[in-house]
Amino acid sequence: MPTPPLFSEQHPEQLSRRAAKNGGRLMALVDVLSLLLGLSDEQRRRSLNVVTDCIHPEFIPY
Repeated sequence: MPTPPLFSEQHPEQLSRRAAKNGGRLMALVDVLSLLLGLSDEQRRRSLNVVTDCIHPEFIPY
């Protein structure tokens, strides 16, 4: 029976280039949709925070 991969192997500290690029695209899409839908700035920021949490749960803004 093979051993499962370590947590650090499944969730590296840094994002891969592909994940970072896809995350940036998703954040841009959320930003544009929030403008088109007329969402408040607070709603837009909350949406972007959810996207950031989905992209990298350990993300710490500097």
